[in-house]
Amino acid sequence: MDDPTLLNFNYWSRRILLFYLFIVMLSVTGEVLAWVITRTIHDGTQMQFFVKIIVRPTLMQLTVIGLTYAIILVIRRSLAIYALVLCGIGITMALTLTMPNVHGLELALLLPMAVSLIFFRLGVLMFSFVASLFCYMLAYVFLPVYRDRVLQYESMAYTALLCAGYIIYYAVLQREVEVMGSLRKAIDTEQELDKLARTDSLTGLYNHRTFQEELDRLVAQGNRGEGEVQLAIVDIDHFKRINDNYGHHAGDAILRRVARAIAESVTASEFVARYGGEEFAILFSGKTMEEAFRLMEHMRVTIGRLRHPEMEGRTATISGGLQALRPGVGKAAFFAQADALLYEAKRGGRNRIEASSASAAAGR
Repeated sequence: MDDPTLLNFNYWSRRILLFYLFIVMLSVTGEVLAWVITRTIHDGTQMQFFVKIIVRPTLMQLTVIGLTYAIILVIRRSLAIYALVLCGIGITMALTLTMPNVHGLELALLLPMAVSLIFFRLGVLMFSFVASLFCYMLAYVFLPVYRDRVLQYESMAYTALLCAGYIIYYAVLQREVEVMGSLRKAIDTEQELDKLARTDSLTGLYNHRTFQEELDRLVAQGNRGEGEVQLAIVDIDHFKRINDNYGHHAGDAILRRVARAIAESVTASEFVARYGGEEFAILFSGKTMEEAFRLMEHMRVTIGRLRHPEMEGRTATISGGLQALRPGVGKAAFFAQADALLYEAKRGGRNRIEASSASAAAGR
């Protein structure tokens, strides 16, 4: 099953990178306006300012965004999240170091930490906090130009705010995880209830109601000319005698074993249901009558070879009727035709499959 925290990953990763790009463009706009306003004052150094403060950092930031986009396309999504975090930290540190006179830019390091909230990842939050704090302390300790313009109490305040941001994000993320867990539990419960409503509790096959719904759908499909449809009704021979001689507990065990054999004797495209009591129904679609008949014969032989410990190692057989849907035939008539063939098989001696097609019967 796919990780739900990575749902629409490409969409959200692009939005995060676009947000980073917006931050870069916003800072460039402010820097250009500052350059235009002050260039007459600093006439001799205006081009140096333009290249050093605007062009180079911007190119670096755009390169980081471009490389991050290329990286997340080729690596696993669970790792790509960390690339998004590092990209945000790199952009923030570039802004902080190229605009030393603008105080408070360090708080933008809280933004990469917010990536963890989008993807519900506590590990990403911890990583982004440690990486942000490490980069900030690295700049403060090893870059005198930066350290000289930041007062000690300011550095302590920025560090405290990063820690406070981490704590707040952690609380929010914990709440998100809690809500997600509750939703997942509710969905699982709903799916389980739906499964219980659609399946037979004893055999695990589809139940009578679900069979009727599928029969409606396939009859309508067949009458539109969208492929062949066949219906088989199967009954365990002398099942009442089995219950009388060995008890209902033994009967239930045999029902489960026969149901499993029926399901394993057909392909994944067939619909198998317990119709009621010892009767089962199999709907075939996309198969010829000959193919359906061969599967039914294989099923009959397989079940006839099963040894049942509850019956002192004896076997139990099945009889069945296989009917192909003819154009214009309704659901009730279609079922009645297959049921009539089942009783014909029983009158014919049991342990046999009666089919509506002579060509299928010839394949025995």
